[in-house]
Amino acid sequence: MRILFFGLLILLGFLLRAQAPLSDLQKEGEWVLMMSPGLACPVVDGVGLIRPLSAGTGAFLIQSSGRRSILSGSSWAAFQVFWACNLTFTCLPGGRAGRSFFEAQWNMERIQAPDAWAFATGGQTALGDQIVVAVMDDGFDLEHPELVGNLWTNTAESQGLPLLDEDQNGYTDDVQGWNFDDSTPILPVRSHGTAVLGILGARGNNDAGIAGVNWEVQMLPMVVRTIGDIIEAYEYCFQLRKKYNQSQGAEGAYIVATNASLGFNKVFCSDFPSLEAIFDSLGHAGVLSVGATANGHWDVDVEGDIPTSCRSDYMIAVTNADFYDEKNEEAAFGLESIDLAAPGGSPDEGVYTIAPGDYDQSFGGTSASSPHVAGAVALLYSIPSVPFAQMAKASPRETALLVRDAILGGVDSLFTFHGLTATGGRLNLFRSVLYLHGALQPIGLDDPGQYADRRRLIRVFPNPLFSGQPIQVVYGSRDLEPVTLHLFNALGQRVAQVSATPEAFAGQVISLPTSNLAPGTYWVVLENGIGPIAEKVIVY
Repeated sequence: MRILFFGLLILLGFLLRAQAPLSDLQKEGEWVLMMSPGLACPVVDGVGLIRPLSAGTGAFLIQSSGRRSILSGSSWAAFQVFWACNLTFTCLPGGRAGRSFFEAQWNMERIQAPDAWAFATGGQTALGDQIVVAVMDDGFDLEHPELVGNLWTNTAESQGLPLLDEDQNGYTDDVQGWNFDDSTPILPVRSHGTAVLGILGARGNNDAGIAGVNWEVQMLPMVVRTIGDIIEAYEYCFQLRKKYNQSQGAEGAYIVATNASLGFNKVFCSDFPSLEAIFDSLGHAGVLSVGATANGHWDVDVEGDIPTSCRSDYMIAVTNADFYDEKNEEAAFGLESIDLAAPGGSPDEGVYTIAPGDYDQSFGGTSASSPHVAGAVALLYSIPSVPFAQMAKASPRETALLVRDAILGGVDSLFTFHGLTATGGRLNLFRSVLYLHGALQPIGLDDPGQYADRRRLIRVFPNPLFSGQPIQVVYGSRDLEPVTLHLFNALGQRVAQVSATPEAFAGQVISLPTSNLAPGTYWVVLENGIGPIAEKVIVY
């Protein structure tokens, strides 16, 4: 029997984002027990099981008198036990934006969201699957006009009777999310979570208020307060997506991303491998986990952070890019741990989003950065490509990794982030869409972004060929702009010309006719606007 982690009792009260007395951080008498999956929670006098948190990773919430001696005995020596301490949410509070709705949304222009919206605005996949993003936070204004219609509804519960657990998932009446802090479907109204939802998925194109990264998307709100809550919330998401996969969409939810604008300061995820296992389990089901790093100027590679030091392939760690595309001075960094930056800003120059009962809030910090990326993940799943939607259903793990590659491969490389993040760049939603376009081409490239970064000849075939055989030209085009191809003979005479406009998510291939051509040497030439790009072909 392989036991998870070492025989240590670890107190986590000091791991929060903000400094506070230990007595303010602890939940008195509550502990999280981590053990190998499949093992039953040990029975020990003076210790009671409150509830399982994650069956897949062997996490339980237990209760004792709070005396360390009870949990230090030989019965617990093989397990990882730590205090169920409170999370801190990674916002920088600001005031009213005081600007017009459109002018204030500098963040959307910065990530080229309007260009991306020309291809996809979120909501559904090309096969009609309703895209869901789960958001863990402190509370939400679910009746805000910009959110109504963009919140996930559990139809199994909404169409049933009150006080009955119709879907038998252990969460009675979880019609629209769950409060893991109070074990109730009633979610408190809070500014932080409302602002996060607004960035991710405030309704767009409705002639009112602001627009989120997704104009339409189903957001699943979950209230968490302790590390036990967040483990249970991730398990809740995993079970919903697992059920969706197994039922071919008849049950569960098509969750593609989670957002966590919260965490614990200066602790390494490697000390708690069970957390990385949770992210891996979600990833295998098709869910990417997006997390905000700390609001503090330190190197996560050296000093740690949860969740952004977690090395799962399915975790995306985000730091804060301010209005000037520089790292905000109150944001953590890490060449290995932090993947990219996204707009966040300072309290006074934060991103523009909603507040409870209001449209006007400047919201800064890494809490604002993370939902841009989680929203980008969701929007990429909505691209109008049936082959991609089919791949996402048939191969959820591989598709999640492809989407992660598109997010990281599409960044705007900025010298201000070189050496501070793994990509050295800031989120660019449009370029991530184009990355997916390139990845879906019949001829694969190590860097799919080459299909849309500039005009280029990628492949000319067959070569040599017989007269009458068309020449197939695979080409690149900056931002899917129109291109013109010419075919010249050895005397410099043009013998064929074809113009084309690339179609998003379709093959970038042009066919040049060669009928009645004499044998000889010819040149395929692509107009570049600066100088021609040419490749020699031989015709027999």
